[in-house]
Amino acid sequence: MSVQEIGGVVPDLVMNELGRALGVKDSQDVDVEMSDVKAVGGFGQVRKAVEKVVREGYSAVQILSQVSFYSLSLYSFV
Repeated sequence: MSVQEIGGVVPDLVMNELGRALGVKDSQDVDVEMSDVKAVGGFGQVRKAVEKVVREGYSAVQILSQVSFYSLSLYSFV
């Protein structure tokens, strides 16, 4: 077991997948426009990503914390 697993941290791979399903662009994507969110996927894709995270048994508080950090860390605020 890793320190992250013991601490209850959701792995980056899982968070990246969930973020993409929610319409959050990866750091590799340069252009960020809200109009592109609909093209990422529909409700079904989001539902599948959430079900996967729920089946893994991660804490909802931890997931929300990491999703907010993940989405905000992709943008630089001036």
